[in-house]
Amino acid sequence: IDRLKVLEGHDRGILTNARCLAEGVDVPSLDGVAFIDPKGSQVEIIQAVGRAIRKVRGATVQKKGTIVLPVFIEDGDDHEASIEASNFKPVWEVLKALRAHDEVLADTLNQYRTDMAKDDSQNRESISDKIIFDLPVSVDVEFSSVLRTVLVEASTASWEFWFGLLEAFAAREGHCKVHHSYKAKNELALGRWVNTQRVSKRKGNISDERKKRLDDLGFVWDALAEVWEYGFSKLLQFKEAKGHCVVPRNFEIEGYKLGVWVNSQRLQKDNIPSDRRQRLDDIGFTLHPHEAAWEKGYSKLLQFRESEGHCEVTKRFKLGGFRLGQWVISQRVRKSYLPVERKQRLDDLGFVWDLKEGKSNDQ
Repeated sequence: IDRLKVLEGHDRGILTNARCLAEGVDVPSLDGVAFIDPKGSQVEIIQAVGRAIRKVRGATVQKKGTIVLPVFIEDGDDHEASIEASNFKPVWEVLKALRAHDEVLADTLNQYRTDMAKDDSQNRESISDKIIFDLPVSVDVEFSSVLRTVLVEASTASWEFWFGLLEAFAAREGHCKVHHSYKAKNELALGRWVNTQRVSKRKGNISDERKKRLDDLGFVWDALAEVWEYGFSKLLQFKEAKGHCVVPRNFEIEGYKLGVWVNSQRLQKDNIPSDRRQRLDDIGFTLHPHEAAWEKGYSKLLQFRESEGHCEVTKRFKLGGFRLGQWVISQRVRKSYLPVERKQRLDDLGFVWDLKEGKSNDQ
């Protein structure tokens, strides 16, 4: 150890047992560790890695630490089977130890796994200039690709991969509203993973860092709120097309049962938050069934006036199955009980309250 401490120039020194470097023993010139025999203790792996990459206070000779992990494959061995076998286990373990020492490498590995979800060719790219694969010419490119994939999967959390799938979905769709049954690439249950993140948040099991990354992506934490917002967006679409919010009970828009959603709002009117109630009011939607019925009659009268140029509906006239003539008579009978606002809206259409008076004016 004393000789190792004073190596200069091109001198080389080797310790064949890393345990000689117990805690408290500083060897500034030590710049590499080779794991010739596999180690099963994570603590020993971390200590050995730390010996090679740590910067000793006051030392100027060490610029880079090298970790060497030889893996032996016999001629004729199946490459993929070899990767899955225990031969490569020390590689995964050492890489995990390196992550603990190097935040930049940890971030690089995480990003690599995230990108794997978005681009199938990612596993053919270099992971990091800190990780070098020195492979014999007899090993084909496919083996190198599989090795990179398995190495990253073994040293990173699967969360990174699923986050990459969600990023790809958001980039393609413009939002993170993933249906619970949606599967990415036809087989990966992304919708189920999204729901798992919501459950984790409710239970306090998600880290602040992961929560922030999801927030930055526009993640919707409240699934029920997501459902409501979608229904509201369809109601807005209906109003832009029809000019009102009187949605028939069985009405569907682009396969979405808007009539059912509208009815659900009225059934739950006493439990609707004030901000949602205000948003519905702002677009002219009424939560009260009786008001809805009046609005439907008014919309039919408006439709009649646009078609005929007047509001003189005959007693038995129907419009699209709606008894508009009866509704008009009802307004005249109940004139003294109608709210001022409704009477004004009818007046603005040129509504005739007294048929006799209307006829005499025409004469």
